[in-house]
Amino acid sequence: MLEKIRMRLTAVKNRIGVPPDDPLLAATEHALKQWDEIPRIFASPTYRLDNNEVERINRYISLTRRRLTIGSHSGAEVAALYHSLAITCHQCGVNVFDYFCDIIDRCAAWPPNTPIEKYRDLLPDRWRPSQK
Repeated sequence: MLEKIRMRLTAVKNRIGVPPDDPLLAATEHALKQWDEIPRIFASPTYRLDNNEVERINRYISLTRRRLTIGSHSGAEVAALYHSLAITCHQCGVNVFDYFCDIIDRCAAWPPNTPIEKYRDLLPDRWRPSQK
């Protein structure tokens, strides 16, 4: 099947009379340049053929962005950080509100010279709620 697709792409690329700025030609050339990587998608079960998860994340960001007033570039960077953490929480099955409450309390209690490695355990993929 993949070989048939490759042959068809090659036929489109070699078609006579196609202008060099044709979008189909550009897409075809791009696919052929990436061809060595394409069979890997079908050889490994870890690759997903859709991007629905990414689309849902982008939708979440778009919907919440309308309700926010960031005000500055540094504010936008902070908002991006919070969005990234919230989305990672969602992907890891972590309650976002509980997560932020816990890590803010922990960080506030730590001294300023806390080793940076300790903060790694607060990222959503490794976080465990504190025992209160």
